[in-house]
Amino acid sequence: MAAAGQTAAAVFSATASASVNDLPYLDVIVSVNGGSLQAASATYSADSLQSGTAHPNVQKPVKLTAGSTYVFAAGVSTKSADSLNAGYCQGLVTISTTS
Repeated sequence: MAAAGQTAAAVFSATASASVNDLPYLDVIVSVNGGSLQAASATYSADSLQSGTAHPNVQKPVKLTAGSTYVFAAGVSTKSADSLNAGYCQGLVTISTTS
């Protein structure tokens, strides 16, 4: 969890690897002040299959509001139900401030 200071912004970088039967999508999802997780924007990253495994990557800026707390996560989905066989996600959040 991160607390925002004044004029702060975050950049969230995420990668995923999955054995899938479909096209995987990866997006940055954010919870603000303990709320539900929401997509950071209306766009996402997708990756085509190669040898039955996909590796989508995404990097997005997120404007932060001073005094709010944030939880960041990587969200992976597909168009078909139950098509992810196995996989993992990892992410890095970098928060910067300006004066």
